[in-house]
Amino acid sequence: MDNGGLHGLEEKSGEIELKAGDVELKVDLFENEGGVGMKMCWEGPEISKQAIPATAFFHKKDANLDKEK
Repeated sequence: MDNGGLHGLEEKSGEIELKAGDVELKVDLFENEGGVGMKMCWEGPEISKQAIPATAFFHKKDANLDKEK
């Protein structure tokens, strides 16, 4: 999904078929001036459109990013 460009918050959608299990997700976020925001939602055959809960995400350990300070 690409929602690039200079604009206010706007909805963009796409569709993929997922199999059971963990799915790797990469998010690149750009902010030029002013506020910035992003809201991620999901929906499926038995799930109405809703914000993806924080409990559905996890952070894969990365030696370069997860150094103790």
